[in-house]
Amino acid sequence: MQLTNNLFMDSRLNYLKSAMERQSAASKISNGVKIDPRSDAGALSSSLKLQTDQVQLTSKMTSVQNTLSYLQTQSGVISQAKAILERFAELKIKFDDITLNESDRNNYNKEFSELSDQLESLKYQKFNGISLFSNTGSG
Repeated sequence: MQLTNNLFMDSRLNYLKSAMERQSAASKISNGVKIDPRSDAGALSSSLKLQTDQVQLTSKMTSVQNTLSYLQTQSGVISQAKAILERFAELKIKFDDITLNESDRNNYNKEFSELSDQLESLKYQKFNGISLFSNTGSG
C-alpha cells in the first residue's frame, strides 16, 4: 500500500508540473509573448528547418546568378565571333573586286589574318577559370 501512494504522489506531481507549464504557455500565447524554443521542441525544430531552407535557397540563388553571369559572358564572346565572321564575308567580297591592285589585296589579307587570330583566341576565353567553349563538356 505504501508503494501505491508513492506512485500516486509522483504521478500527481508530474501532472501538476505539466499543467502549470501548459498554463504558462497558454498565457504567453494569449499575451503575444513568444515561447522559448528551448522549452518547445516543435518550435525549435520548425525554426531550424526554416533556417536550413533559407540557407539552401540563398545558395541556389547564388548559383543561378553565377550561371547567368557565365551565360552572359559566353553570349558576349559569341557576339564578337559573329561580328568577325560578318567582317570575313565583307572582306571576301572586297577581295574579289577586279578593280583592286595587289597592295589593296595584301591589306585585305593582312586584316583577314589578324581577324582569324582574334577568332581563334576567342575559343580559349575563360570565366572564373572555366572555359567558355570547352570540348570536354565540363565548362
